[in-house]
Amino acid sequence: MDIRKKLERARKIDREIWELRKAYSEAEQTKVYSSPSFGQAVQGTRGNAAENRAVTVLSLGEKIEEKKAELELLQAQLFDLIYTLPEDFTGERAILLAFYINRRRAADIAEEENMDVSGVYRKVRMAVKKLEQYCKEAS
Repeated sequence: MDIRKKLERARKIDREIWELRKAYSEAEQTKVYSSPSFGQAVQGTRGNAAENRAVTVLSLGEKIEEKKAELELLQAQLFDLIYTLPEDFTGERAILLAFYINRRRAADIAEEENMDVSGVYRKVRMAVKKLEQYCKEAS
């Protein structure tokens, strides 16, 4: 996977985790506020809605953990890659770390750096290009 795709994948995984957490929270609320219906069977049956909701919560929890592990691995690789940039690329390092590793929103970075959001995206694009060029030259 090339550098740009790894960076984009890290942002996408982060979004997927956010969506899974939201679904998990909603499923948890549904599970908590529903009363179990104890029919003839206690194990997995189609008729036991409360049990099905509990299974949904558990499977969402597992998916979240899988995505978090994938994200952590990818971020560790990206962190090492970003720190291969020489010392004179500190501005590029900072923007890449903030945007891809620390997962900060462009609006937050813009406010902190006293610039507009489009300027942040421009800096990110330029930093990614420099990282790609540096990695090409180094190999």
